[in-house]
Amino acid sequence: EEKDFFTKAISSSLPSGSSTATNNAKQEQNFELLRSKLVTSHYSGLYIRNLSSILDKLCVPLVTSTVDRHQRNLAEIKQLQLLLAEP
Repeated sequence: EEKDFFTKAISSSLPSGSSTATNNAKQEQNFELLRSKLVTSHYSGLYIRNLSSILDKLCVPLVTSTVDRHQRNLAEIKQLQLLLAEP
């Protein structure tokens, strides 16, 4: 279930040829979904080890209409990565 979620989140966050506004909205939604999953779910050790690289992959195509929002998302991703890196 977790693997399907991450596969879907990563693939659907990539630009698909639709309008920039549509892609931005979809990427924002995927980011929010992933963040809520991280906060509310428990994962096996395998997923914990891979979450940091998954977040990096999601971060790359994350394009937003405002620089402020983008910077906020990047800061949250870094914060989540630090939390995941703690023993």
